[in-house]
Amino acid sequence: MSRNRFLTRVGLVALALVLALGALLIWQQARLLHVHDAHVREQQRATQRAIENQHRAALQKRAEFVASDPAFAGYVEQAMGGALPGMDIDTTSIVDLLRERQSQHGLAASAVLDRNGRVVASTVELGRAGTLEGDPLFARAQTDLTVVTGVREQAEGLLHVAVLPLAAVGVSEGFLLVGMPLDLRFAQEIAAAGGGDVLLRHADSGRVVASTLGGAPAAILQALAQPGDAAPAQVLVGDADRPVTVLPLLDSDRARLVLLASAAPREALIGALRTTWLVAVAVLLLVLAAVAWLIWRSVLKPAAAIADCLDRAGAGDFRLQMPMAAAGSLAPLAHAFNRLMARLST
Repeated sequence: MSRNRFLTRVGLVALALVLALGALLIWQQARLLHVHDAHVREQQRATQRAIENQHRAALQKRAEFVASDPAFAGYVEQAMGGALPGMDIDTTSIVDLLRERQSQHGLAASAVLDRNGRVVASTVELGRAGTLEGDPLFARAQTDLTVVTGVREQAEGLLHVAVLPLAAVGVSEGFLLVGMPLDLRFAQEIAAAGGGDVLLRHADSGRVVASTLGGAPAAILQALAQPGDAAPAQVLVGDADRPVTVLPLLDSDRARLVLLASAAPREALIGALRTTWLVAVAVLLLVLAAVAWLIWRSVLKPAAAIADCLDRAGAGDFRLQMPMAAAGSLAPLAHAFNRLMARLST
């Protein structure tokens, strides 16, 4: 076999091996990225649950502080229980008291409801009909007679609300509703704990009410502003793909939390895999080159020398002797050739 043909075949084998190795490494990279993304999503869920539990506990405690305040309890009991049938309750004074307690406890909304969910007094609008009768959140509090929390959609955003039966603190059969805003500050709190970025959106319309993706292109926000649980698996932010996870916000069907994993760990993994791929290809080519060189030196080159000697012997040169140093691994064949030529020349 000529050297050029041998090198051509070696090149084709090398190309096939590199392609096979590349396909294997691409599959391995996809698998590792899938495992990485799943792990990141699980961490994000754990972080979200921890922050939400803290937020829920803080809201319940503030509701209990307001409801158990002797001044509030006494005033609401007097206003609601002291009104004669057919007489209106002094809502102005209750609203003033609610606003005072709201400011003291860092709340964004507060209201007093009667036993049927009718809004007696409120610092914000809680429905156009002036009642929460039939509202799932109020229905749970009304049935269980215990404090319940959930999410309410407001025109300007989302509220994390707690509904507490006033009977639990010995006031009356009414209910106290308090709310904390689910805004950029809440999104930043989750983002800081879990890394990445966070969006808060309405479940029905998909409208984003808070986002830590400051300065993101409108196309990215539009892709993430989807109703329900709809969202792309990944979004390209800058020059990096970032996995997207959509979860119910505070176990509510009214709001969604959209989590975008940080690009840095994923890019670092891709960089490490790319380096591994390049090293593997380089090692493969070096090994292939070494094997090809050994085969050429120990087998093909001596075989070519013997073939040349046979051609010359066929032309009548019987005094020809092949150098044993050039025979390599074919030394026995070269030795036999030399003995044959010695006999033919005598």
